[in-house]
Amino acid sequence: MTDVTKVGLFDLDDSLVDRAGTYARWATEFSRERGVPLGWPLETDPMYSSRRVAFFELMKDTFNMSGTVDELHAEYRRRMRIFRHALAALDAEPSPRAVMVGDSLTADVGGALAAGLSAVWGSHSRPPPAGGPWPHRTVVTICDALELLLKESCP
Repeated sequence: MTDVTKVGLFDLDDSLVDRAGTYARWATEFSRERGVPLGWPLETDPMYSSRRVAFFELMKDTFNMSGTVDELHAEYRRRMRIFRHALAALDAEPSPRAVMVGDSLTADVGGALAAGLSAVWGSHSRPPPAGGPWPHRTVVTICDALELLLKESCP
């Protein structure tokens, strides 16, 4: 019997999750704990919102922070818990049967994989850049993803 998809999450940017509010709460806590002036992460975020590793590289260099860039980035991902928040709202647990569909390899696919979900990348006919993260499946459009999920969910 085929393992059916129980939960499908679709990237709708700020439509499903208040990213700005969540980020502001994270920045406030992070700044207090790490001694970084609050204005810095709030003002720098728009320039690096899709380049989190570069954001933490700059932060580490600017403030001579302890820990590696990977550790800072992992801490950020855990505390922003967008995927876990969505699953909790659906009374679901992270599993391969919970699928995230999105068009950002870093935010959508990487975030889904880090949260323990399956990932489908909407490529919009773009080739994947070198280095990953790598989705479980690739589709051209979000409609293709919906068709894929419906097909795999039906016995």
